[in-house]
Amino acid sequence: MPGPTRTLTKYQMELLSDIFRLILKEIKVDEDKEKLAPGEVGISYTNGCFYVKNPYTGEIFSPNSLDHITQILSKFDLGTNILNADKVSGIKVYSSLSQIPQLPSAVTADTIISRMEYPSILFAEINQASPQNFGFPGKHGMMTVVKIDESLVTATFFDYLTYVNYDGRYNTDLHLLEGWNAAGSNVSTVYCETNNGGNNISIANDSVVVSDMTVLTVKVTEDITTPAYINVNNMGPLPLINFDGTPIDYTITANNIIMLIYDKVRTSWILTDVTASSIESILTIMTGRVNKIQDELNTFKAQTAQKFNDVYAYINAELKKPATIIPIKKTYHIAYATDNIPALADYVNGLDHLVVIYGQTLLHENVDYTFDRDNSIIFNFTFAAGDDVHFIIIKQTDRS
Repeated sequence: MPGPTRTLTKYQMELLSDIFRLILKEIKVDEDKEKLAPGEVGISYTNGCFYVKNPYTGEIFSPNSLDHITQILSKFDLGTNILNADKVSGIKVYSSLSQIPQLPSAVTADTIISRMEYPSILFAEINQASPQNFGFPGKHGMMTVVKIDESLVTATFFDYLTYVNYDGRYNTDLHLLEGWNAAGSNVSTVYCETNNGGNNISIANDSVVVSDMTVLTVKVTEDITTPAYINVNNMGPLPLINFDGTPIDYTITANNIIMLIYDKVRTSWILTDVTASSIESILTIMTGRVNKIQDELNTFKAQTAQKFNDVYAYINAELKKPATIIPIKKTYHIAYATDNIPALADYVNGLDHLVVIYGQTLLHENVDYTFDRDNSIIFNFTFAAGDDVHFIIIKQTDRS
């Protein structure tokens, strides 16, 4: 039979608890965590966290999860009420323009980038009433910026209205955003700065060779007033105009970035929207040229039709007169380039009527040609060798 059961006295229990009490290793710094033995438990009295080294994986974990809560709280910005998930790893993430310090109310795209810390990433919604004044490609869209340092910057803008994605043109040497290009449609541009202010602006840059559709990205160093003229590399002051040919009627303030395109046809510099791509602006100019040519052709056709109608009405009127009409046809062959045809035999100036036809065009006296004193005909253009000019001399005699 088993002997009688004996219980421990209170004194014996207190003695055993003092001998076998659990004493945890204190974690004061991160290095102390790594010094834990497999399966050993440590405690941070500062953070109030337990740390255990997993004997199978060697990983340190906190069974009470207070350490994870502490990490999360370290990423939380009480001022902006934003949880910055990558702040601890050294990368600043902005999800709103309000998180960027010292931004003015009229913020430009370049200002946003310059005020961002680095390394950092921006995902911000843009909502501007007048995008042309602030350097954004559209009124509503999402701007994304990755800023590694002052030189390594990439920027994109997705337009909510047109569904077009734009790539930022960032000057790595000057640390500024020059403008935007529609994704995949970049045209090489040259960066310049104005040398002065006022309305007669000079620009000097040895790398610029001005030809039709030359594109310049220009930083305005001083205010440009109206009417403005641009003189690039001393080629002469040329007017600064809009796409439609009207002069610029507002002041362009200093520190703005503008894009200029040389229009050889109009001998002018066109101020384009810096938020538009170079190709888009050039296509706008070329489309304007085509439309102008079409308008001129339509006008020419209408004028030609009117001239033939006038001649037809004139001949009908003459035929109705009580007289005899004697038409005489003549053709003059141009042997060499000239703007002069000798006097026509059988034609009496001031008495007879003359119809001049060149190709399919009816020419008018005092508009397309005039008579010299010797009755030779002087034209306001030059015929090419091999051309033929047709004449109809209309003589009118009284009926007998």
